[in-house]
Amino acid sequence: MLNSSEEEIARAPRPVRPGLAVLLSLVCTGAGQCYAGRPLRGLLVAALTIAVVLGLGFLLVLVAPRTPVFDLALWCLPVLLHALNVWDAYRCAREPGARRSHAALCLLYLAAMWVLPAQSYTHQLFDALVPVRSYYIPSGSMLPTLQIGDYLVTSRLGFEPKRGDIVVFQPPESYHGDKTDLIKRIVAVGGDEVEVREGSLWLNGVRQREAYVYEPMHEDFEKKKVAPGQFFMMGDNRNNSFDSRYWGSVPRENLKGRAVRVIWSNQAGQMGKGL
Repeated sequence: MLNSSEEEIARAPRPVRPGLAVLLSLVCTGAGQCYAGRPLRGLLVAALTIAVVLGLGFLLVLVAPRTPVFDLALWCLPVLLHALNVWDAYRCAREPGARRSHAALCLLYLAAMWVLPAQSYTHQLFDALVPVRSYYIPSGSMLPTLQIGDYLVTSRLGFEPKRGDIVVFQPPESYHGDKTDLIKRIVAVGGDEVEVREGSLWLNGVRQREAYVYEPMHEDFEKKKVAPGQFFMMGDNRNNSFDSRYWGSVPRENLKGRAVRVIWSNQAGQMGKGL
């Protein structure tokens, strides 16, 4: 049995530390609100953040003008939203009568925000629902079109792959390296005859004039017909690109989207570039 003083202590609001609420919000969107006894508010903040990020992706792909200044302004929105999230968590923690949530609830919230997005089924659901993705360029196989360190946006909206498109795709079974997604340019489609000679790409017997290619190719490639439903991929930096010349064509189902814009780059004049 608890005496009256012990009962009063048990019923007293558990103090909320504003500094801890701020720290949790910096680490995980909405976690500070959850800690401050407002878990539904935390979930609302997290949902709003996701909606803004997705909306930002659509703006960059579909309607935003291709100017670096506008891109920077758009990318400031998530930073501003995160700052508002931290401020809101601090305000919730300072409200009179604020009572912190049980530790188990906070841990459950953190697990949901950090663990679930890492699951493969979450990625599959995200891929199915969200037609816009961003990718980082780690190598120089697409120079000069894409620079090392560039971030780009791909879209599956109305995606009908054709010659000249830069696409992100899953490597085919014949590719024996790392199965990480690749990015190359479609140079031939099903039914085309592709060949490399005299330093240039020949398509169906016609020499191609490709202004985006880094330099003439050093090695020839014997004429090959692309199978129906397949796509022949090559990097723009042809002499330093591990592509369909070595591991064959890519089936349609492996294609994940067409690259549409560079959204961040360390190179002057590259950011905002349409692809």
